[in-house]
Amino acid sequence: VPNGGQVSDIDNGAEIARQTVNMTSNSAVVNSFLGQLDERTGGRGYSNQNDIDVPLSQALDDASGSYLLAYTPTNRNFNGEYRRIRVTLRTPGLHARTRDGYLATDSPRDNSPEAVRKALQYALESPLLYHALQTHATLARAPHNQQVVQVAVAPSSVEWVHAGEGGNVAQVIAVAAYAANGKPLYTREYNVTTSRPSLDSNKELSYTLPVTIPAQTARVRLAIVDRLGSRIGTTDVVLPASP
Repeated sequence: VPNGGQVSDIDNGAEIARQTVNMTSNSAVVNSFLGQLDERTGGRGYSNQNDIDVPLSQALDDASGSYLLAYTPTNRNFNGEYRRIRVTLRTPGLHARTRDGYLATDSPRDNSPEAVRKALQYALESPLLYHALQTHATLARAPHNQQVVQVAVAPSSVEWVHAGEGGNVAQVIAVAAYAANGKPLYTREYNVTTSRPSLDSNKELSYTLPVTIPAQTARVRLAIVDRLGSRIGTTDVVLPASP
């Protein structure tokens, strides 16, 4: 620094002003980027507000009325382009705040047993139901008082692996029982293979799986995944009425 290391008040003021301009410019760039991110993802942004209770209240209101929508593109040419999507509502005057598109990239699928097991475990523990595979199940009694879970899957939702004129699908099913406090009591996995029914058949795919559900069970969740696909379905198993 010139003049024996002394910095005048004027120099200090100029430096502070310069830094303030830079900070303001950078803040504007960041806010602009975050604003675009809000719009692209269907969110809502708040900036330069001291009354934080207002945006928090609005965020809680939004969360109380949200819906989970699934979308599967019919265009299977995943060429990396950005594709726009739009959600419309039938009721006049209402609109949905959603993301406005997605990148059409085809990520390689991890079909390893460990990846399938992790996907099933996440689906079992999720508070939301998965509907890519449409399934329902009930707990019943088989001969010799054996407990079984009777599972049905809509064939139209299955991702078939073609083999010549026919086809088959390999699936993994997981059943988990939980106590009233959420503690897991029982988990079992099954590997099943099903032949494809005729194309004009609406008959559900059905499986009867042996289980041992503890007496203190309060809830049973079932998850099923296409072994060579990416579709998952979950359902809460209907328990028999208490005598």
